[in-house]
Amino acid sequence: MCPHADIRSLEQDPKTVTKLPTVRLRLHRAEEIVEPYTVDGEEAQQLGMQEGGLPLRIRRTVYDLEGRPIEYVIITYRADSYTFRIELSRDQET
Repeated sequence: MCPHADIRSLEQDPKTVTKLPTVRLRLHRAEEIVEPYTVDGEEAQQLGMQEGGLPLRIRRTVYDLEGRPIEYVIITYRADSYTFRIELSRDQET
């Protein structure tokens, strides 16, 4: 999506992100899957958890108006420091 982006330059100079070209996409919807899993080894250490702990893994896919996936993200949170909020609404016409 950003052919001019160089990950190495972003790591060395985070301000580089402001130099990236603007990509105009119309976001339509996103789907998130939230699930616990067992952590071990280095990941446990990075999260400050004991091996066998249960962090939350969030997998998010963002879609454009045509239903094409344009972003896929995997995020890991410590379950003891994560708040999950859901807002539900119903279209007035249905």
